[in-house]
Amino acid sequence: MHTHSATRNKLKSNFIILCLLLFTAFLGWLYYQFTGNNTAIIFSVVFGLVYSIISYFSAASIALKVNRAKPITKKDAPDIYRIVSDLTKDAGLPMPRLYVVPDKGANAFATGRSPENAHVAVTAGILEVLNEDELRAVLSHEISHVKNYDIRLMMIVFACITSLNLIIDFFLRTILFGDEDRGGFLSYIVISMISSLIGFLVQAAVSRQREYAADLSGAEITHKPKDLASALRKISGKSTLSRPSTSTAHLFIANPLKSNKVSRLFSTHPPIEERIKILESLNASK
Repeated sequence: MHTHSATRNKLKSNFIILCLLLFTAFLGWLYYQFTGNNTAIIFSVVFGLVYSIISYFSAASIALKVNRAKPITKKDAPDIYRIVSDLTKDAGLPMPRLYVVPDKGANAFATGRSPENAHVAVTAGILEVLNEDELRAVLSHEISHVKNYDIRLMMIVFACITSLNLIIDFFLRTILFGDEDRGGFLSYIVISMISSLIGFLVQAAVSRQREYAADLSGAEITHKPKDLASALRKISGKSTLSRPSTSTAHLFIANPLKSNKVSRLFSTHPPIEERIKILESLNASK
């Protein structure tokens, strides 16, 4: 299962990169139709590709920085280090770098380009909420993201969305400070709406699918799906961070953003209640 998921995610990463180039070219063409600026197409494709590559290699450090993650060692947190060390040995992975996010929200995330460049972070809040078995289950979920190359896939998504946002910003600045004389603001509104919608759909679809898969893969590692179900139940309602970043929200095990009925419909995370139900059905079938 892990090998199949990893291979599939590598293919998805390449597919998303291709889609980015096609979509940015479309944005440039659309901008040209409104404004007559024929340099927009070339700029969109070249800038989208270059910036995506830069974002891809720097995304992990950015994700850690914006979430204020602090590195920890075996001496700092021997229990966490021991748990992760055991899990990675069982999964046949190298030891990732470990971090703690100084936040009362109960959450965790993994990031990086590959198992050799993986980072796993937990919040201070989740350490207070969960017992050791539940923490092990959450960390096995994050290790599954590493094992299945979800972290690479998520970095690609992050890079794509970031580059699209900057391209849109470039279009706006061209309109405001350039000499466009037709359809400038209309093009910006249309392009912004289309890009935001596409970015959300890609981010939400990929994130929701991978959270379900990581729940199952994590349960395979520990052989205790009820522990992850219990952890998710405790996390539910407590996962909101004090200073969340919308650009990295999809990395977390639970939604770190403030939620209401409307935002839950557009969440990058599947409903925790549904995840708990699936995990408990696994436990009941044994």
